[in-house]
Amino acid sequence: MTSLQFYCGCLPMSYIVDQQMILFYRCLARSPNVILRTLLWFKSDFISFLVAKYNLPRLSLLKHVIKEYVWNCFALKAMHEGHFM
Repeated sequence: MTSLQFYCGCLPMSYIVDQQMILFYRCLARSPNVILRTLLWFKSDFISFLVAKYNLPRLSLLKHVIKEYVWNCFALKAMHEGHFM
């Protein structure tokens, strides 16, 4: 299934959900609203986990760069697990 998703250019649902959460937290971090940025601080451990999981250097990257990092993580995991011969 992983190789089919790779060749069709479709991420597994878990990657899509993580990607959307990262993009949402990125929007909160860039918000001029102090309350939103303060609420984001309470999720800093989880955000750090997501950033590390996809090897992102920081949360403030451009959207397309974040999507590339998530895709590359999926591709590397699929190749590491031997789904491609």
